[in-house]
Amino acid sequence: MALNDNDLELKLFVSTVFRNLGYTVFHEVDLCTYSYQPKYTRKQITDFDVLGVNIEADFATHIAVAECKSLEEKAMENLLKLNGLKDFFHADKAYFVQKKIDVNAREIGRDLGIWILDEKNLLSLMANMGISEKTHVENEKKVYEVKVQSSINKKSDLSKLLEYLKYDYWTLPDHRNVINIIRLLQNASSKFDEKDIGHVALAHQLATNFALSVIRFASEIIKHNINEVSEGAFTRMLGGARERRDREALFDTIAKVVPDNRLTVVPLFFDNFVELVARLLNALSSSSKIVPCMDHLTRSVLVPDVNIIYGTPEEVYGSRTLKLSRDVLHFIIKQTGVSESIYSHSLMEKQEKEQPKKQTTQKL
Repeated sequence: MALNDNDLELKLFVSTVFRNLGYTVFHEVDLCTYSYQPKYTRKQITDFDVLGVNIEADFATHIAVAECKSLEEKAMENLLKLNGLKDFFHADKAYFVQKKIDVNAREIGRDLGIWILDEKNLLSLMANMGISEKTHVENEKKVYEVKVQSSINKKSDLSKLLEYLKYDYWTLPDHRNVINIIRLLQNASSKFDEKDIGHVALAHQLATNFALSVIRFASEIIKHNINEVSEGAFTRMLGGARERRDREALFDTIAKVVPDNRLTVVPLFFDNFVELVARLLNALSSSSKIVPCMDHLTRSVLVPDVNIIYGTPEEVYGSRTLKLSRDVLHFIIKQTGVSESIYSHSLMEKQEKEQPKKQTTQKL
């Protein structure tokens, strides 16, 4: 993320369009792979300028990606690159936005099912969708700027959390993200400073990504057997039926060789995690909106004007969704040791307008 990015204006326009379409938006999503030659290292493949995630009431997720270029050439080359990345990442929808686009690229993009927009097309689309450049886009820019400025102070003390979100999160399966985010927050719980807006925003962003992984994790349980939440969650947490069998066999062997080793195949947080998943599955319609709700909370931490422009989370998503979002935050606080004060902005209930009347006693 950088404020001197030449493509930033187009990215913010597309981000605003995605939000209007109901997507939760993530910027500069890096795609990485791992190589064992000559040693185990991480290699960055490329990145998506904008990635949006939309969640349906049955927890089905749809991904939209966008490539934004301020250049006026190489449209065909960038378009074909985007198409390959769209297939590789299993995205359902793709936008290619460039300042100027030739006719050939438009024809190819139409055949590929990719939305092709130049700068004028994008502005027309926004106007027809009722998106105000002065209101919505400026707010998006303000949130982005505050996030960039506050992230400068986080690179030294919370670098592992930042690197995980940037490089690892989108390339790992959801059960690994659940485990890894909990472990990362446990290790960094004492490093968060409630007075540093960057720390608070990072903790909220991790909670938002965690919620997304929990939702996609729960979607696998729905597909397998929604009536067996605990058993399904245990199998998914271990990576699937075959992985569970292998893991259990390994731990049984260790138990025979080293009795009373106190090792367990079940994560310590598993019972509380199953309770959280069951709570979400019992309210699918409301739970499907917790990711955008938590994203809304994250952005309002950075820029309170978000609540003025879009409305409060309760007004936009409903009290049930807000309560379930807070359940996710309470789970994170309990399992990781992160101070409740870090999430106090999002856990704060609406203050009573009227103070309780003081009792008076009469002298006899």
